[in-house]
Amino acid sequence: MVAAARPVADVGNTGSSLEDWFKSLPIITRYWFAATFIFTAGMSFGVIDPMNYIFDFNAVKDRFEIWRLVTPFCILGKFSFPTAIALYMMVQYSKRHEMSPYNTGGGSGTADYATTVLFGMALMLAVSASGIFQMVVMCQHLVYMTLYLWSKRDANQDVSIYGFPVKASQLPFAYLGITVVMGNDPMPIIVGIVSGHVYYFLVEVVPAMYGRDVIHTPAFLVDFFGPGQYVPAVQAAAAGGGGWQAPGRVNPPAQPAAGGGSSGFSWGRGGGERLGSN
Repeated sequence: MVAAARPVADVGNTGSSLEDWFKSLPIITRYWFAATFIFTAGMSFGVIDPMNYIFDFNAVKDRFEIWRLVTPFCILGKFSFPTAIALYMMVQYSKRHEMSPYNTGGGSGTADYATTVLFGMALMLAVSASGIFQMVVMCQHLVYMTLYLWSKRDANQDVSIYGFPVKASQLPFAYLGITVVMGNDPMPIIVGIVSGHVYYFLVEVVPAMYGRDVIHTPAFLVDFFGPGQYVPAVQAAAAGGGGWQAPGRVNPPAQPAAGGGSSGFSWGRGGGERLGSN
């Protein structure tokens, strides 16, 4: 595991406490980090046996242990320096991409990021179940997929790694090169890059070249998270005090697209056109 890169003009967290910092994280990043931290702590103190949670296709198929479809993406290992670096990378790159994912029908918001994560999970699980490449834990793989997509989305952002300035577009490959030189296993990075590029190809290249949208954010995700960035439901401030406000949007799409055959919301093309602020 190599050290995480930092934006050249990065600023620190402004929260007054650890709780403020945690609550400031976007919702998917927040719960992904929390679940992974719990697994890390549980494994470190001997409370959790990872063998009950790693991906085992036969256990899913024969014993219907369906939690194994999710838990492999929350297992990094016991507390260690590499685990701490992986958690830091998860927070940094998941947060950045969740704030401005490719627009596949949810207005470049949380629902679109949920679609990205679910696609990556499904792809990696399918590859592992097929026997093409056996993977029993895939948390790092999904982190590097997120990093790759963020690096494509904000390709020109300046970052630094070990003090050396690079463009965001070069960052995944810089990590890969350093990992190989250090003699560590490069497969999580390779799988993450390949998975991320498959997603990028489907949401950016295919619509541009063939005029067809392949990936659409499911309507139930848009209904759950709301269009744009997720805003938690809050109790209505009406005089009666009853009821709750539905999730809303922080940065709504600039304008809805006319027509389109996708289900749910479809602002802009699924090919990741940038609507609103990036």
